[in-house]
Amino acid sequence: MSENWQRHRPEDAVTPLPTTQLAALFRREIPSLCQEIIDEVCRSIPDYAPLIGGPYREPVQRAVESNVLTFVDHMVSPRKPSPLRDELCRSLGRLQLPFDTGLSRLEAAFRIGVRVAWRRMVRVFRRHRVPSTTQSALADLLFGYVEEMTALARDGYVRALTGDGAGIGRRRRHLARTLLGGHATPRAIAQLAEQASWRLPHELTVVVSTDVPPEAALLDADVLLDPAAAHLALVVPGEITELREQMLRSALGAQRLAVGPTVAPYDAPSSLRWASEALRLATSGAIEGGPLVRSDDHLLRLWVASEPTLGERLRRRQLAPFDALTVTQRRRMLETLDAWLTHRGEVPRIAADLDVHPQTVRYRMRVLRDLVGPALDDPEWRLCTELTLRAGLAREPERVDAG
Repeated sequence: MSENWQRHRPEDAVTPLPTTQLAALFRREIPSLCQEIIDEVCRSIPDYAPLIGGPYREPVQRAVESNVLTFVDHMVSPRKPSPLRDELCRSLGRLQLPFDTGLSRLEAAFRIGVRVAWRRMVRVFRRHRVPSTTQSALADLLFGYVEEMTALARDGYVRALTGDGAGIGRRRRHLARTLLGGHATPRAIAQLAEQASWRLPHELTVVVSTDVPPEAALLDADVLLDPAAAHLALVVPGEITELREQMLRSALGAQRLAVGPTVAPYDAPSSLRWASEALRLATSGAIEGGPLVRSDDHLLRLWVASEPTLGERLRRRQLAPFDALTVTQRRRMLETLDAWLTHRGEVPRIAADLDVHPQTVRYRMRVLRDLVGPALDDPEWRLCTELTLRAGLAREPERVDAG
């Protein structure tokens, strides 16, 4: 930014102020402006008021003063390093960790501060008839500056959350490993949660994905993770609601996620197990899965997959009558059997489901009775066969049609 502000148009009767002189005018505003920012933040975000008026009063005041002063300095030297301001912004990010709101409140406070600062700047502009081109340049500088503040705060938050040394971040990672490991007593877990400033929920859900690390700053503050784990696992208090799903998608991008059942905290390993199995089955194509796979939607598949030997024995026993058929015949008969079981033998509904004539259904059912025999009327055989079909065990044998 040049030393002299752009000249007014000829009709303007005021000589523009040089950069240093305009910056000096803003420095006079700093004490009252800082207090106005703090007051407005406390008024607009009531949860902040007791903190700013109590244990965090001094670091917040220093951070506000440093940010305002550094911005005024940047009016003269936009590229001037500001290590103190940078560290104070990071410290503000770290201070958000014990709370359950992530960076949302801090980012709201930054926006409030910018709004208050801009109102004050406009008053100075009017008082000294600063040209519109200069006002526009300073507006760009201000909004770029708050983006820097936000990025620095996010950096401090992420470092505290995921890995830089000691503190709450380390204790929360340890808590996540303990919950997922399943070896601690309920009392020990409660103590670890208290030490990590983590409110122990009545229920939690484990979410797993690939080993791509998340954008930790976009996770809700009450979500636990261990970035050193072999595969990414997140511990989310409560159920995965629509809002939680949106948060996970923002943090993890387009990669596939698998959600375990919602369980008591001490049963977290079970949620991890079924989430991991659902992810494995979805990745292999054994179950249909979009970007988010919920294990509760695939309980039968998961149950059978947990005992593959028994699943294979069940498949062989129930589908043995169809082994002599060609691939095409077998597929047609199993589709008809599946529809017959689903619609409880109602021929019109079966025909509509298969998109065939009712007479075709009656013919196929006669063939099925010849193949299966009296077992077709056995409730236990029907149940086991329906389980086999629903669990996806009716895969085609390794052969081709004759001819």
